[in-house]
Amino acid sequence: MRSAAKSPKASRIADLIGDTPLLPIGRLADHLSRGVRLYAKVEGRNPSGSVKDRAALGMLRAAERSGLSRDEILLDATSGNTGIALAMLGASEGYRVTLCVPANL
Repeated sequence: MRSAAKSPKASRIADLIGDTPLLPIGRLADHLSRGVRLYAKVEGRNPSGSVKDRAALGMLRAAERSGLSRDEILLDATSGNTGIALAMLGASEGYRVTLCVPANL
């Protein structure tokens, strides 16, 4: 979680998605060629704590560019983090969201 002192200012949840920090993970790169540096993105810093926030925001923005209106419902079959991110963004951006869990789960 972000500490209160380091929390970015934003007017909407979507503004907090992305721009996650890079974390050096050198011990995992010990077996790689000399001079290779390995980093991981800390996607847990996204609002829902998942990399899926980026995908959900991309889908929402693409739908908006295609003419999505607030009278329509976002529908997705999901059983995980993408659904959580879509629900979060839908609530934040004023869209109704219906999530369906696949029957085979």
